[in-house]
Amino acid sequence: MTNYLSTKEVAARLSVSIKWVQQAIVAGELPASNMSKGKRPSYRVSEDDLTAFMESRAVTGIEGG
Repeated sequence: MTNYLSTKEVAARLSVSIKWVQQAIVAGELPASNMSKGKRPSYRVSEDDLTAFMESRAVTGIEGG
């Protein structure tokens, strides 16, 4: 079963603002589902999509010096 996170939970995990998460969703950078039936969106992000998003933005190959 897929676990879904609110934009607030995603923001806390990424150490960014909720607004940043919402902008990433609207821009199509972070996959999300709109769970709202009204006019105002209520986005949820699956844990798998968040993990993939974080891995795609991971910095690798930096040598310590």
